[in-house]
Amino acid sequence: MSTPGAFESTVERFGPPRRRSGRAILAGVDGSDTAMRAAAFAFGMARRESGRLIVAFVVCRTALTNLGPAVAATVEHDTTLQLYAELRDQIRETAEELEVPVSFLKTFGDPYTALRDTADRGQVD
Repeated sequence: MSTPGAFESTVERFGPPRRRSGRAILAGVDGSDTAMRAAAFAFGMARRESGRLIVAFVVCRTALTNLGPAVAATVEHDTTLQLYAELRDQIRETAEELEVPVSFLKTFGDPYTALRDTADRGQVD
């Protein structure tokens, strides 16, 4: 299986098959300690309530874009791919360990707007 590009939207599913009943819970991750604690809390909620979890990784342009297109594109691409791979592995391991159905979404744009739109589409609580 080929690895998706850094700037390609993806959805991957981990853990047991998606449950028809139960809540949908959304957590946004960016690799920070705060976001990872929030994701851990969301995993616990989904497990206790027999729900499903949607974890969103939103990629947005950084200040590096002002350095020049070539430099910014290379640095952003490599950094995004590495962070995405690390987060994907952590999410997959936790989903399998806790037996929580998880959709791991990578998308682009303003984090607030992307999370709001994901919440609407996923009908999260």
